[in-house]
Amino acid sequence: MMCQSADGSGQAERIATIEGLVALKSFTPDGTHVISTVVGKGTNDIFITTMSPPGKTTPLIQTAYSESNGMISPDGRWLAYTSNESGRNEVYVRPFPAVDQGRWQVSIEGGVETRWSAGGKELFFMSGGGPVPRFLWAAAILDSKVFKADKPVVISKPSAATAAAYDVAPDGRFLFHVAASASATGELPRMVFVQNWLEELKSRMSATSTPQ
Repeated sequence: MMCQSADGSGQAERIATIEGLVALKSFTPDGTHVISTVVGKGTNDIFITTMSPPGKTTPLIQTAYSESNGMISPDGRWLAYTSNESGRNEVYVRPFPAVDQGRWQVSIEGGVETRWSAGGKELFFMSGGGPVPRFLWAAAILDSKVFKADKPVVISKPSAATAAAYDVAPDGRFLFHVAASASATGELPRMVFVQNWLEELKSRMSATSTPQ
C-alpha cells in the first residue's frame, strides 16, 4: 500500500504490505487506519492497517464465513460490512473498533456494497445483479449511540447495466457506473482519459479574457 500527497508533491511512500489484498475500502475519520478486504483460506476477511509507517495489519473480522466491504461510519463508531454467514450476502453492522461487542443485520433481501450518508443518518447498499433485478436500498439510522436502524426500503432500481459499486456524494447524490450496451451500439464499453486538461483550460480562459 502506497501513499502520496493529494497535490502530487513529494514521493510516494510505502505504508504497508498487505498480503492477499483484494481492495482498500474505507478510512477511519481521523485518517489513522484503513479498512481492507483480504483473501484468507478460501474466504474473504476484513483487516485493519495503521497508516503510520511501518504499517501494521491485523484481522478485524475473521471467521469461517466470507466478510468484505468494511465501511466505517462518519462518526467512527460503526463498521458496516457484508457477510455470507446466513447463506447469502447480507449487510451487518458492528461497533468499531470493538467489533465483538455487538452485531446487527440491516438488509432483509440480500445486500452488498454498503455506503454511509455524509452525516451517518442513512446506510445504503445494493442487492441483486445478473439475472436478478438490482435494487438500491436505504436504511435510516434511528439511533447512532446504541445503533438502531429502521427497516430498509428500496430507493432506486438501477438498470441491468449498472455495476454494484457506486458512491454517495456529500450532497446525497449517487454516482453509478453504467456499462454501455455493446449490442445496441456495436461497440465495446470505453473509458476516456483526458490528458493535459489543465493546459487546455488555461488556454480557453486566456482566450475568453482577451479584449476584442
